[in-house]
Amino acid sequence: MIHLTANAIEEIKRRLASRPASGAVRIGVQPGGCAGTKYLVEIVDGLGEDDHVCEQDGVRILCAAADLERISGLTVDWVEAIVGGGFHYDNPNATTRCACGQSFDTK
Repeated sequence: MIHLTANAIEEIKRRLASRPASGAVRIGVQPGGCAGTKYLVEIVDGLGEDDHVCEQDGVRILCAAADLERISGLTVDWVEAIVGGGFHYDNPNATTRCACGQSFDTK
């Protein structure tokens, strides 16, 4: 299961409002970053055939089955800063984290 903070929910709902045809946020991983794997958060229009679907406070969250083991228990937050905002991640499965917090590994 993936948990969104109130700030993350507010930001995702703001992004969903700008794309009325979209109905969900995909949270997953992709290769990249200093630690080898980086997080992916994107507004999507459709469901993948292997997607795991959950909902929190009116936000539909999709996660590919292949990503679940690496991000199960993930908490996603939205943090505003002087230079702009960004998603921050707390992943209990991460054994290595990049200093910026945007990439990780579970090996």
